[in-house]
Amino acid sequence: MRVTFSAQELRSPPRAAPEPGVGVGTMATFPLNPTPTWFGGAPTLRTPLSIEVALHGCPITRRTRPFSLARDDAADSEWRARAYEEHDAMMSRWKAEFKQDKGIDYTPPPAERGSSLYWQLHGVVSCHFNRAEEASRSYREALRLAPDVPEVPVTLHALGKVYLGQGLFDAADQVLQLAEERSARDPSLHGSDAQLAQLRMLRLHAAAQLPGAAAEEARQAMAELLCEQVVALSAVAGIRGWRRAACRTTMGAWVRASADRASTARDRSSFGRAKYVLLDAVLPPELHRRFLQPWYRWLAHADAATTRAALPAYELRWLEKRQRWELLHEPVAEMLNVMLAALASAVSQAELVPSYAFPIRYPAGGFVEWHIDQKDNELSLSLQIEVTPPEQAWPLYFVDYNTTVRPGLPPPKTISLDPWHVNTAAELVARDNQGVLYKGQELVHYRPALPDGLELMQVVFAWRLPNPVSCNG
Repeated sequence: MRVTFSAQELRSPPRAAPEPGVGVGTMATFPLNPTPTWFGGAPTLRTPLSIEVALHGCPITRRTRPFSLARDDAADSEWRARAYEEHDAMMSRWKAEFKQDKGIDYTPPPAERGSSLYWQLHGVVSCHFNRAEEASRSYREALRLAPDVPEVPVTLHALGKVYLGQGLFDAADQVLQLAEERSARDPSLHGSDAQLAQLRMLRLHAAAQLPGAAAEEARQAMAELLCEQVVALSAVAGIRGWRRAACRTTMGAWVRASADRASTARDRSSFGRAKYVLLDAVLPPELHRRFLQPWYRWLAHADAATTRAALPAYELRWLEKRQRWELLHEPVAEMLNVMLAALASAVSQAELVPSYAFPIRYPAGGFVEWHIDQKDNELSLSLQIEVTPPEQAWPLYFVDYNTTVRPGLPPPKTISLDPWHVNTAAELVARDNQGVLYKGQELVHYRPALPDGLELMQVVFAWRLPNPVSCNG
């Protein structure tokens, strides 16, 4: 089925109208959700990853466990032609949606048609439109064309996340291990130590999901990785007072208790009834108070050159449309997102995969418009890091929109709330180190403008159920 998108479909009150020229007559069409090759049950893994290149002495072609959902290219030789035909339309649509959502332009890097970068970008945009099979093919094509460029670990990382989101944990483990090996060859080219630790933690999560895996040992290894980075980043930010041994003791105890905390049964019951629950003491108080609060203060106020030296991929972006600062590619939040998956799974009684973490700093006047979360964000945890002045509150409101999550399909573009629903919305108020776990695709949620004199730092963690027709952004 082919779908035409109109300006009305892009509009989601109270967001601004689409830019001129993004209307019915100019919006390109292409199949957003083609029929998957299979759905439900166990996948048929028919084709091994066939990139004829040795990575760190370990040729992918020699692996004995096939891990591709894609059909053999020999049986579908025209997929590249279809991708060429639809690429420009997909990119145009993606940029229009980005502009509509963020209020800023997105300009992808220029890429020659058929180049490795071209296919890497096609993999990204295919993921955005839930075309997981096409995304994995595109990433493998990028690797086949340029097996030795510095971007290889980034492409492998993206491919590994596709497999992770599909629940192909063996495949994800293998690909992420290759990404880690390539990254470790020359960290100066492939990112900071913190980014390498983030990649390794994601691989540990994938490995822990395999049959017979020692999940507890994997989580303890994650705690070790986090403590290494806490100590290293504390030195960068001038944060004193927490040594590695103390961190390891604290985090080790937290890992042992987190999936079996005394409040889990009560939290599970509340979550099952209301689709949301307020969780107390989400992280160890020592980690929260002695590292996370000063760390995010430092990130908010350090100059760009200093943060870039420590975290080359990190970016602090001001979003005028929502009056907030967004901390992009921040590795501590990404690592915690993986570690907190066990707690989120225990409360929701669902096996979840981590999708992304989103640290945000709100100055006075910042707000959260009413919305339903996007497709990679089925379950969210809004963790309050710090409110200034202390002991102030900024409520989060929920309205059950009576929607049903369907794998691979985006939430409604248009949300309409009548006065009764607004007036009867559930109000939750969190304190520092408390978090609200909620089904973000089924509940409309929003926050009014933050009052004058207040500032709030939070991290939104996101997870979802594995499914075969979606990527994992």
